[in-house]
Amino acid sequence: MVYSSVFELLLHVSLSLVLMRWLTIYGIAAAAVIAYFADKLFLVLICYYRFKIPVWKYVPIKTYLLFNGLLIGSFGLWNYLR
Repeated sequence: MVYSSVFELLLHVSLSLVLMRWLTIYGIAAAAVIAYFADKLFLVLICYYRFKIPVWKYVPIKTYLLFNGLLIGSFGLWNYLR
């Protein structure tokens, strides 16, 4: 999917240029996260609408949510204890 890579690159560069003015280096990191999320969402939508493959067929949702919850929880705990 070359289109998704080009989309992510253009979104990342443009968001980095916009967000670094207000958030400095944190804006560039936020732009990377936003562009990555948008790219993955684009790929999920392509799989669903073009190939008729729902996301739960290739992603174990419960495991995914568990590990993301642990990651976010550990990040929050680290910031709280710091």
